[in-house]
Amino acid sequence: MKSYRRMKPEELAHFIQAQGVPEGVRQIMLEVLWDLKQYEEELHIQNEELRRAAVELEAMAERYSTLFRAAPVGLALLDPRGLVRRANAAMADLVGAQVQQIENNPVTIFLHRDSVEIFFAMLARAVRGESPRERLLLAANQHPVSASLGPVAADELILALVDQGPEEVAREDQRRALASFRTLIERTPLGLCITNPNGIFEYVNPAYCRLYGYTTDELVGRHFTVVVPEEHRAALSALHDRFIVGEAELRGEWEVVRKDGQRLHILADAARIQGEDGAPRKVTFVMDITERVNAERLRQDIEAIVRHDLRAPLSGIVGLTPLLLDSPHLDAEERQMVAAIHKAGRRMLRMLSESVSLVAMERGTYELKAQSVDLRAVLQEVVADLDDLRHRKRLQIEITWSQCFHEQCLVLGEEALLYSIFANLIRNAMEASPIGALVSVSSFCGPQVVITIHNQGTIPPEFLPRLFEKYATWGKQGGTGLGTYSARLMARTMGGDVLVESSAGEVRFSVILPAATEHHD
Repeated sequence: MKSYRRMKPEELAHFIQAQGVPEGVRQIMLEVLWDLKQYEEELHIQNEELRRAAVELEAMAERYSTLFRAAPVGLALLDPRGLVRRANAAMADLVGAQVQQIENNPVTIFLHRDSVEIFFAMLARAVRGESPRERLLLAANQHPVSASLGPVAADELILALVDQGPEEVAREDQRRALASFRTLIERTPLGLCITNPNGIFEYVNPAYCRLYGYTTDELVGRHFTVVVPEEHRAALSALHDRFIVGEAELRGEWEVVRKDGQRLHILADAARIQGEDGAPRKVTFVMDITERVNAERLRQDIEAIVRHDLRAPLSGIVGLTPLLLDSPHLDAEERQMVAAIHKAGRRMLRMLSESVSLVAMERGTYELKAQSVDLRAVLQEVVADLDDLRHRKRLQIEITWSQCFHEQCLVLGEEALLYSIFANLIRNAMEASPIGALVSVSSFCGPQVVITIHNQGTIPPEFLPRLFEKYATWGKQGGTGLGTYSARLMARTMGGDVLVESSAGEVRFSVILPAATEHHD
């Protein structure tokens, strides 16, 4: 008999009728049998789909296993404790072990001790669902590898190790160095900004923003003169443009303005770099020196007041002592003491005048009152005033004049400034000379007069370029570093200069001064 499973609906109805089933029951049987037939067909379809899925899953598993085994990257499946469940051949090659030696062992035994702590930090993050990436060192040869760790199942993680060859190591080191450098720039208290050839801010660090009271978004994209007082914007824009095309810009102090309108003083230095587009960029480093500038101004004001207040009593002393010297009631010792007071008073007045003049010279406001001055007389006065020092060190002072200076050596300048120049330089030569040595002064005549001071001694080569800097001093106890600085400043104010040479145990200072028109051979 043909199975009812293969019967069509009309055949099934005829079959049931032939069995003598009552009409009411027959209808119910037909409906139940039909539903069973439909359900059977659906089960058949589902079983077929499950079979196909199982085949595909098996194929995928085979492909995964093949890829896992053949991957050129070191792969290992780990449990949440870091125990290796499975490893591929590339992983074995990297760590220098057999696959069976890796599996069922902690992965940390194949890592250098310096990398174990880093790995456990990665493991903790991966268990939380993250996918960290770090640079690790292998235990076998301390070779660097790039390690990635991430979850693949509820209780399984996959570790990937990529060998970092020399080029990749160099790139990774560069990336780390750049990251460290950026962190340094972000955290430094020194303000830093980068501007493009048009003067537009491309980068500002947090310290720069704090200094000017702006946010990064308020500065980047704007012209740098937003922090420059309006009266200086044109000049500083021109300086920026010249710097971009190659002109040097010296370190300098500038007045700037904050967002709130407050004026500040900064010390700025700049460097030229090349951008990614090949165009130059200007990197500017700034430091707030407002407090220092204000303190310097206060100091200068106080010094000016002190100089002014000292002049009156000193002038009285210098003016009265000649009257005392004319008195017939003084004995020889008293007369000598009064003369010493008069000489000291004159010297202090000269020093006060000199300090006032130096300030004006530095500011560029000094008004030179040049006239013809006889250097022979100036040097005689200097040597006489240094006589005590000469006796203490038993020095010889020898002054030789060129034949054209047989009566006078006339230069164009101010007598007080000339005295100060030679008093500073000759005193320095005497103090630097050994006991009993010779300090010689020679001259050369021409359109310019050159007076050269020779003494025994040596100035270190590394200090020689800084000799004329303000406050620069070496080997002189209690030295202020102002002697040579002021001597050159005064000489240049009068149109001359001071030069120095040091070699073979000898120091030579040459003072160059313009000859007076009255001078004749």
